[in-house]
Amino acid sequence: MGMHPLSPLALTLLVGPVAAQSPAPTRVAHPGRVLDAAGAPVAGAEVVFANRDPGDGLLAADVVRVATGPDGRFRAELLPTRPYVVWAVAEVDGEVRVTPLARRGSPATELRIDELATVAVRSGRLDGAAAWTDLGGLGVQFVVAGRFALAEPVSVAADGSFALPILPPTKIAVLVFAGDRLVHSADVTLESEPVVELPPPSRIRAKVVDVSAAARLPVAGARLFRTVGAFGVQLGPLPPRQFVHRFPIGESDAQGEAELLFAHAGEPLVGKGYPVLAFAAVKPGYSDALSGVVEQPFANDRMLGAEPGADLLVFRTTPLAKDEQPTRIVGAGRPRRVVVDGAHSAPTGDHMYYQVRDRIGLELLPDGAVPPYAAPPGFRVEALRVPGVLPELAADDPFRRVSVPRTLLLPCDAALGGTRVALDAVVPVRLLLVDTDGGPAADADVLCVPQSGDGFLPIEGAEVAAADLGGRVVLPATVGDWLVVAFVRDQFVAQKIEVRGDLPVQTLRLEPLAHCRLRFVDGAGQPLAGVRLRAGGSAWGSSNEPTEQFLLLLANSIAAWHLSQAVSDADGRVDVPFLAVADFEAKFVGRHRGRQSEKQQLRDYDEPVDVVIE
Repeated sequence: MGMHPLSPLALTLLVGPVAAQSPAPTRVAHPGRVLDAAGAPVAGAEVVFANRDPGDGLLAADVVRVATGPDGRFRAELLPTRPYVVWAVAEVDGEVRVTPLARRGSPATELRIDELATVAVRSGRLDGAAAWTDLGGLGVQFVVAGRFALAEPVSVAADGSFALPILPPTKIAVLVFAGDRLVHSADVTLESEPVVELPPPSRIRAKVVDVSAAARLPVAGARLFRTVGAFGVQLGPLPPRQFVHRFPIGESDAQGEAELLFAHAGEPLVGKGYPVLAFAAVKPGYSDALSGVVEQPFANDRMLGAEPGADLLVFRTTPLAKDEQPTRIVGAGRPRRVVVDGAHSAPTGDHMYYQVRDRIGLELLPDGAVPPYAAPPGFRVEALRVPGVLPELAADDPFRRVSVPRTLLLPCDAALGGTRVALDAVVPVRLLLVDTDGGPAADADVLCVPQSGDGFLPIEGAEVAAADLGGRVVLPATVGDWLVVAFVRDQFVAQKIEVRGDLPVQTLRLEPLAHCRLRFVDGAGQPLAGVRLRAGGSAWGSSNEPTEQFLLLLANSIAAWHLSQAVSDADGRVDVPFLAVADFEAKFVGRHRGRQSEKQQLRDYDEPVDVVIE
């Protein structure tokens, strides 16, 4: 079956991996062990480490599988300074069980086959598959946590059943293809056999038109894509990244028309039941065009008042003017392709906007120029991403061994044109991270974002690296203002750095986060074990200062993560680390066996404060 493989991100040009321009980095052995619920070693377990593609669709992701020995221990050869997620699979009492998705541990990873490890789900079912019998055969593909396409597409049997690879019990996207066309997507959680409701086939006519002149002219040869949004799973203090995947589904004919096939019950342009149904039309030399339905039809950023039963979806585009001053990327190691990063808004029927992050992939011209492009109206350019950049370091520089190719983030001005980027002049930002005890902040998560426009690049678009065991990491940057943020466990640092050509090693000392210490008790004052916290809303003031803007959003994400992980111990005690930022507040409640406390607020307490759950 001609199944189209998953496109890693929203790329106008669906592109393959870019070969690294430097020797393969040396892998480092990462130790760990797998235990059962009683703490005994589990032999023969498979442990899977996965790191998302660091080049946003332009470089290869890294997946490492190892097996535990008789003592339950393993060693995985991982790429240094990359953040990995991990899970384990093992047979216990005749059942194959899989642990929840987790982050790589530091300095080692310990996984437990306990009550949280669920029985592996090995199959799923499409309800409604019979209606698609004559449309080229059905296939499904799975995306884990909005990040990893770890499994090849599989065929769907005549009864609608399909086989599942062993995946962790987390949210996955099930993508349904008819022949080579994506026709449906659904999010499921792998806690039991997933059943995906597949609506019947629906067809709609699409027309791509040039609206630059009074007479709308058809545009032939435009490639049409189905766009699908996917949210990641939050596995740490950083917010999950939102992705948009594009899948080719057709091409406009000489009259600028094409037929779109998708799964939907009812009239095609009556939007009830659509979260977002969106398509893109792409042709070199023309602006991108978006069209679809969000409660009612839209084209680019304009609502369309289609009557029920209308069957024409219009894509409005215009020719691109030649860019006389394009951005150029020059120097050894120049990649073939780059990515424009930003966000756009699709209108909804109540005059609100559904904002999604998007990526536009562009193949560089022979002289290194970024080709002309124009995103749809409403698209806000934020950054230009250049994959596979390895800054120059002296042969005797101790940071050389932890330097690996990374994505260089350039501010929005570079994406808008007129900038010359010399890769041999990229500055290596060498960071030495020190924890509160004065030792290396091993495996600390590190962000480094440029100032872009009036603020720093949004946190959702930041690149994440991990410090090595010596607390070292090297990040590529250009001259200008950058914000570096690092955190590990309950320690944190944020430092604005003025990057210049002779930048010395930056030593950053992490400081303790604030701690909200509580003790949950019942009406008689007895401690309550197992109380879980549930976020009850957050609020923060506005700020025109770029660093404060960034930290307010980061504080909200850190609070949400630590609240979700907190559970009271046998003495009813719970400790929630949080980032104390002016004008930020987060509220929550404690929940225990169907009862909950009064709403609380994150505050820095040296000693536990009693909270009663009646």
